[in-house]
Formats: sequence, C-alpha cells, structure tokens
Amino acid sequence: MKTILTSSILQLVTSLVMCWSLRLQAQGVHLSAGESLVMGFNGVDGCQFTEGTPATFFGVFFGNDLLGPSESLRLEMFEDNPNEPPLATQLHSPAPSVSFVQMYGPAAWLDYQGVIRLTMLNGSVDVNYSLFIVGPNANTLCYATVYAVPEPSAILVMFLGCGIGTGVRIFRRR
Repeated sequence: MKTILTSSILQLVTSLVMCWSLRLQAQGVHLSAGESLVMGFNGVDGCQFTEGTPATFFGVFFGNDLLGPSESLRLEMFEDNPNEPPLATQLHSPAPSVSFVQMYGPAAWLDYQGVIRLTMLNGSVDVNYSLFIVGPNANTLCYATVYAVPEPSAILVMFLGCGIGTGVRIFRRR
C-alpha cells in the first residue's frame, strides 16, 4: 500500500512539473501577403495619471512569426470604422526582426472607441494582440488591450488538462 501511494505521488509530481514547464501562448491570427486584419476597441480597461500623455497610440504585438527583414506591413488608424478615410497611415519594413510595431496618431478616439487595420504587404506575421492608448488630456492615459483571438485562460486550461491526465494515470494503475 505504501509503495502504491509513493508511486502515485511521484507520478503526480512528475506530471505537474512536466505540465508546468510547457510554454503556453495564445493563438494568434496569421497574416500572409495581401491579407488584412481589422481590430477595434469599444471602451477602456482603465485610466491612470501620468505626465505627457500621447494623444493617441497603439501597438500591435506578434507571436511566433515576427515581422522580419524584407517583410512589410501597413498600419491604418480610423476613428470609428475602416470605411472612413484613415486618420493616419504608416508603413513598417524593419531591418532586424521585430516583435511589435507601434504608431502615434492625432488626437482621436476620445469617445474610447476606435479601429485599426493591418495589411500585410509582403511576408507574413502572427498577430497576437493590440494595445490602444488614448490621452483625453495631458495628465491622463487610458488603455485597452484587444486580443486577435479571444481565448479562455491558458493557465486554467493547462491545469484542467494536467489534472485530468494525472487523474487518469493514477486510477489506471489501481
């Protein structure tokens, strides 16, 4: 009985250590040449006091497939929808690979909603999420994070999967 208990505890600890060491990353959206992705926000996650806030800013963060040399991406910023003329446009074609791109724009999105469009001109990237920042005044910074593909909590899914797998192993041995 003591041997079975020790063996079960050892299996449990081994399984949990292996599961904990897995690298989890949220699923992104893969963009190839000629494809576009529109991301928007409708409300902010929070606001904080700061000094010298940019009027409008957003950053787009990439997953495993980064924006590399000889690849190019166009960013466009819109007030409410992508059918309007863009408020600002910027091209990115980095020399070394980059894990994110960013763009500053004119004072906009003061109603805490806005839209961006990413168009892959050549190459490919995995888009994970975008961070939107609005400065309603010089001392306030409001932000919103929008994921390309909303998913359940990765840690919760990992623990559920590891727990079920460990439970099945223990009960099979008995």
